[in-house]
Amino acid sequence: MFAVKTLLRDPFVQFMLLGALVFALFNAFGEDTAGNTVVVSDSDVARLTAQWQSQYSRPPSPEQTVAIVEQYVHEEILYREARKLDLGEDDVIIRRRMVQKYQFLSEEMLDVAMPSAAALQEFYQQSKSRYIIPAKTSFYHVYFREGASVSAEPKEKALTLAVQLNKLPADSAVWRDSGDAFMLQRQYAARTQLDIGQLFGRDFARAVAQLAPGQWSAPLRSAFGWHVVKVVNKTSAQQQSMADIEEQLMEHYSAEQRRLASEAFYRKTKSQYQVVYANPAVAAQPSAK
Repeated sequence: MFAVKTLLRDPFVQFMLLGALVFALFNAFGEDTAGNTVVVSDSDVARLTAQWQSQYSRPPSPEQTVAIVEQYVHEEILYREARKLDLGEDDVIIRRRMVQKYQFLSEEMLDVAMPSAAALQEFYQQSKSRYIIPAKTSFYHVYFREGASVSAEPKEKALTLAVQLNKLPADSAVWRDSGDAFMLQRQYAARTQLDIGQLFGRDFARAVAQLAPGQWSAPLRSAFGWHVVKVVNKTSAQQQSMADIEEQLMEHYSAEQRRLASEAFYRKTKSQYQVVYANPAVAAQPSAK
């Protein structure tokens, strides 16, 4: 007992006990004021006004500056309150947005050097198929609607009309008033096979691509019904030269280099992590080199 009393008279021990008491009282009754402080720095204001100017092509007025800063404070306070409630925890949309933002930031840090003429030429040769102007077709068509029950009648009507139209002069406009009313157009100019496929279906588009200009076709079936088609003009696919697409080629080259650098950056970052799979079967296999 004497030893305890002696120990309690020690100033250092008294200081430690007093500190522990204050700490306990603070934890029990105090508030975390640090987390409730929103600091709006000069750099924050500069960033907010720069974003405004980028969007509206002019600096904000003093009143607008006050408003956008107040909006920032509003968002910051609600963001902190949401974090206290873990509202972003396991939220797929928030997770993806954060990943996307990090990817943008990491790509901004990557410096892509200007390519040499040889490097740009090599990139062009490797991606020439990307710079082909596709073939385009201009055509007329006459439509025959199918009834509730599929029968040969619309197809027979289409075939009869095609024979009649091919006997008329090339500039005859009889086709315009023939067949059934069609919800889209009766003629199309300079459409790619992809364009035609999106409108009528891929099988119809492939069939039209095989037609030679000048004659009305045998009946072709689309997603709508039966048609007879007259191709009036066709252009062949054309390879664009480097000189024609120099600016576009540079953009694509830079984007590709950023993609490759971003992948390398991710691999380097991933190497700093240990990934443990409960089920090894779901683990990605290393690429063969």
